[in-house]
Amino acid sequence: MGRYPWPLNDGWKIRTFNLIKWMSLQGYVVDIVSYTNNDDELSPDELCKYCRKIFYIKRKNKYELSDLMRGLFFRTPFSIINYYSNEMLNKILDIVDNNSYDLIQVEDIVMDKCISNQINLPKILDMHNVESELMKRYSDNEHNILKKLYARLTASKLSKYEKSAIDSYNCLFVCSENDRKILLRNNTKFNIEIIPNGVDIAHYSYNKAEEEEENTLLFVGAMDYHANISGIIHFIRNIFPSIKERNQSVKLRVVGKNPPKKLSDLADESIEIIGAVNDVRPYLYKATVVIVPLLVGGGTRLKILEAMATKKAIVSTSVGCEGIPAINGETISIADTKEEFIDAIMNYLNNKTLRNATGSRAYNFVSDNFDWMNIVNNMCLIHSRYI
Repeated sequence: MGRYPWPLNDGWKIRTFNLIKWMSLQGYVVDIVSYTNNDDELSPDELCKYCRKIFYIKRKNKYELSDLMRGLFFRTPFSIINYYSNEMLNKILDIVDNNSYDLIQVEDIVMDKCISNQINLPKILDMHNVESELMKRYSDNEHNILKKLYARLTASKLSKYEKSAIDSYNCLFVCSENDRKILLRNNTKFNIEIIPNGVDIAHYSYNKAEEEEENTLLFVGAMDYHANISGIIHFIRNIFPSIKERNQSVKLRVVGKNPPKKLSDLADESIEIIGAVNDVRPYLYKATVVIVPLLVGGGTRLKILEAMATKKAIVSTSVGCEGIPAINGETISIADTKEEFIDAIMNYLNNKTLRNATGSRAYNFVSDNFDWMNIVNNMCLIHSRYI
């Protein structure tokens, strides 16, 4: 249960869809219950292929002022309030009463209040991110003082909420060892299993070398997510001009749904803000270098795994590649200063042999460690302990 996992235009949906898909292929009978909004494509053939039943309710508008004020003055953090509704709570109770299930998997802590204590089934919480840490990092990097203070308060409330809420679950999934350490650092004593994000290797791995375009940088990510917005705007304003000085032919493509006006306004003859696309693979195949200049984040970046599966050279901040045990200089280039980022990109742009070798090593690394089939096989073994 969680948000509707279609279309596959952000990391949350991609992870949830692939967990459903590969569980189904393992023989699980999967029903989903989710929120939807007006932008969702309901009951697509690809999703129905892996689900027995799909239940959904319409979600209220995001970021209502009344919820923001409740998040400010009451104990429950806004992130939880924003995803709660009596309708969803009652819907889940009704579904459980009228169907036979062995286990419930809740997709992210924000859905926690929609699970009633009346449900006497094994429950697993899949934490796509440690939301308290994500909000803390957002606060640390936010310049607007009011947003900064609100985020800091929300991070504190989320940390307390996470500690108390997860005790009602039989098991907790996190995406990375780093996320597990954060929860343990917060004195959370719990059964925590690492179920990383993955990639469908076969889906991404086709790549004709001749499709690559010279001097093309690519950033991929949902552009209605604050971490992606802040990261790419920082890159465009503070790093890209220096790269442009060294290579006047370089161009940047930004691919992802719902780019805000402050990003679209930065487009020019060398910067393309493309928005949503049906298939990101053609853009990956054409890219010379994939960039991940994130300053905030958590979990495991699907955009990096997908780029590795297409044998691309990648330049990322440490935060951007957090949770992926890639080796700097072997399967990825990690750069945390402006100068490091510029040098790494220029090295790849100027040396095709280097970027091809790095891309090949990255492909072998992701194939060995992050194929969805293997990840979900392990998850199903964990499920079996509780069924």
